[in-house]
Amino acid sequence: MHSPVIGILIYPGDPFWIQTYEAIQRANEKVGAELKVFNFAETFQVARSYDPYAVAEEILAHRLDALISTILPRATTETLLKAGLPVIQLGETTLRHPLLVTPIGLREAANLAGEYIAKQLNGKGRVVFVGAFLEDPLEEDRGESRLEGFSIAMKSFPDIHMEVVSAYWSYAPACEALREAFRHLRGPVDAIFGASDWVALAARDVGHEMGVLSPHTLLVGLNGDPLALEAIANGTMTATVETCAEDFGARALFVARDAASGLPFPPHIYHTIRLITAENVAATATRKLIAIAGLPNRLVGFNRENEVFRFHHLETSARIIQKIGAILDQEQLASTIAELIRESYGFNDVQVYLLHQDTQTLQPLIGNQAQISVEHSGLLDEVLKRNEAILIPDIAFSQRYQPDPSSPWIRSRVLLPIHIAQEVIGVLDLRRDQPTPSLLQQQQGLQLLADMLGVAIQNARLYQEARNAQNTAERANQLKTRLLANVGHEMRTPLNVILGYAQSALNRHKRSGHHDTELERDLQIISQSGEHLLRMINDLLDLSRAEIGALNMYFEWMDPRPIILEAFETFSRSEEQNPFIRWRVEIPERLPIIQADSARLKQILLNLLSNARKFTHEGEIVLSAHVEPPFLRLSVADTGEGISLEQQERLFEPFSASMGKRRPSGIGLGLSITRHLIALHGGTLTLESQPGKGSTFYIYLPLPGLTGK
Repeated sequence: MHSPVIGILIYPGDPFWIQTYEAIQRANEKVGAELKVFNFAETFQVARSYDPYAVAEEILAHRLDALISTILPRATTETLLKAGLPVIQLGETTLRHPLLVTPIGLREAANLAGEYIAKQLNGKGRVVFVGAFLEDPLEEDRGESRLEGFSIAMKSFPDIHMEVVSAYWSYAPACEALREAFRHLRGPVDAIFGASDWVALAARDVGHEMGVLSPHTLLVGLNGDPLALEAIANGTMTATVETCAEDFGARALFVARDAASGLPFPPHIYHTIRLITAENVAATATRKLIAIAGLPNRLVGFNRENEVFRFHHLETSARIIQKIGAILDQEQLASTIAELIRESYGFNDVQVYLLHQDTQTLQPLIGNQAQISVEHSGLLDEVLKRNEAILIPDIAFSQRYQPDPSSPWIRSRVLLPIHIAQEVIGVLDLRRDQPTPSLLQQQQGLQLLADMLGVAIQNARLYQEARNAQNTAERANQLKTRLLANVGHEMRTPLNVILGYAQSALNRHKRSGHHDTELERDLQIISQSGEHLLRMINDLLDLSRAEIGALNMYFEWMDPRPIILEAFETFSRSEEQNPFIRWRVEIPERLPIIQADSARLKQILLNLLSNARKFTHEGEIVLSAHVEPPFLRLSVADTGEGISLEQQERLFEPFSASMGKRRPSGIGLGLSITRHLIALHGGTLTLESQPGKGSTFYIYLPLPGLTGK
């Protein structure tokens, strides 16, 4: 015959329950049952924040033969009883069931306290009963039986005036509630009875704070907690009615053993009550100290076990997150996380579904499954609607969900929403062919993993979009370059023919001796327009090559002075002279040797000179050179229109010729190409300009030896 498996779910918020827990452990040394102790440090919070049915299924998945519990949501207890699990409920409840065992004796304990208070007051005075009557979503025990027993005792004393005040069972919430309640008490009271020792201690502290208690006020509690015994010993509390935790815990275990073994068991367990005053407090304290001697070690070991369990799962999730953080391929990301979850958590099957809001479909990321409609996705749809995890520790014990006919092998399942910020973008679906009893403890780590998966999926998606955009841009650049190269070649051929014929006709006309000024001017206009068009074609080709790094450069060590003079002379002579503009060049007799592409350097200067000429109608244009270590500084200054700050921000962008109201000619490529060419020389281009006062472009070219080149 196997040992019965008994679950222990005790909330440690009250010292009485801690003593009861120790009494159960000590009694089991004789019984020899297998105790499954739930994480009572968190179960109370879990029951508050989780679906009560999920708590019930978590308990049932452990295949218990009986459960000893302090307090559970009523829906949880009803679910457990419906599933056939005997429950020994240590807290009072109005629920009745053949498999439910409830305590009795608190009515008698409160009655004993009332009789003691009445006797001490000689049947006269003002008495306040403090009970936990305020609404609590978890606590079903409101202390009604204690109020009933105390009220019966008071009825025998018509000269005692009794008032009832509501609070909570826990100390801190009770204090807060009592501060509000005691404001309505006028004058001191003769006695206070707390429905538990913690409530009585809260009433003592708040009562002194607010002047409700006098030095002669009687203060009586119920349970016999160690702090109450200390208060009785030091005179700050009058008495308590002990409900002996040692006896109570042992009786609970013996009843659970009988219920788990299929033996008859009683519907109630009884509290042994005893009045504790200053006369017998020392003996009672000694007895309790002996009874709980082993409790600290037991609690430390149990808490360490829980912490190790929790830390292990959080560490596992963190390790998985670290491994997937660097994966930027969405399909690889999904398959990798599936494998890691299988290895680390033991789930047989892992699937990641991404939600498409526009079509309301879910796309599986693992395998070649087709999209599914959200409306017909069952539990997946429920997770999306509730934005909450669904935990099924064992489908065989689930009261909420039926087995999936398409996957009858599934025994446990976890479905978790995947978030980006507050938005649900999908579902992580974990399935296993074995029960997984501890899902509530694993949920925190698994939800963290699901949300980090959402971040990783988003990163992979953005990376893929960036890669696609980059590929598109690269293809567009390549297409543009090929197009410009082909079109440029096709345009150059007829253009060179036009230029050749125009120059030939102009030469023949000059040799003929005829002086047709109008014809000569027309031929010059044709030649100049063709040269202008040829320069634009060359600019387009240079710009496209520069943008993709395909612009050929031929660097050599050279003296820049001849190139500067040649550019100045070539440009100034080729342009139609404007008598209102003075051209000047200012360069030293000697300039240092630099490494440059002579043709491109000349192109840079011609572009800047052309730009100055285009926007200067009177004044002067100056080309100058100066040595400013570690640079050779070249500049082109004019006294033209100048450029506004708004225009300067976009001046070097391609095709910016039409931004201003007075940018008359060209397509805006010259300055953009110039900046590219200067950058290829390792230099920089800057501008100083004010509208109406002209512009100065500065070219800084690195000097060898000073820049490391």
